[in-house]
Amino acid sequence: MTRSKGFTLMEVILTVAIIGLITGISAPVYYNFQSRNELDISAMDFATNFRRAQLLARASSGDSNWGVYYAGNNIILYKGSNYAAREVGLDELTAVAPQLTVGGMSDINFSKYYGLPNAPITVTITSNNNESRTVILNEKGSIEY
Repeated sequence: MTRSKGFTLMEVILTVAIIGLITGISAPVYYNFQSRNELDISAMDFATNFRRAQLLARASSGDSNWGVYYAGNNIILYKGSNYAAREVGLDELTAVAPQLTVGGMSDINFSKYYGLPNAPITVTITSNNNESRTVILNEKGSIEY
């Protein structure tokens, strides 16, 4: 009696079920990882832009103040005493993931020579699954995130 070679229907169904189970478990884990990663990157982007504006203002680059503004899912580093009176050609844009919500951000401007912000600020970045990160810029220009 010869044996035929191949897989039985039961083996194929079991294999497909195991692959489906692994996919079903790993998809939410991947989504949460991706969401946390985007939050962390956005918090670092805000802190980096604050630091860059502060350093440019301290160095009196272009003999001007420098600032940071948030609009339309973009962090905008600008040269000027405020966002409305900035030099548009020198704007540097950093994109924020569209699924994140940013709260508490306003026009932050750093003084020439001293690099002090015009006001302390707390920026809160929230994801779709309600996790959040906070970036704090105090009155002395120190940044925590």
